[in-house]
Amino acid sequence: MENLTPYLNKIETILSNHQHPELDLFQLYNSCNKEQQLSLVASMIGKLIEQNKKLKHNII
Repeated sequence: MENLTPYLNKIETILSNHQHPELDLFQLYNSCNKEQQLSLVASMIGKLIEQNKKLKHNII
């Protein structure tokens, strides 16, 4: 598996700056080869876990 940092940075940029991040993430996924898709999905899961932890700490 590739280094996930570039994917994490790209995901953060898309989530922060795009009006429809779900469409942009889907487009990014479709433009990747199979290995890149795996890395992208792993990065999205990591970002989801990170965001969930942030929300828990802010809500509780």
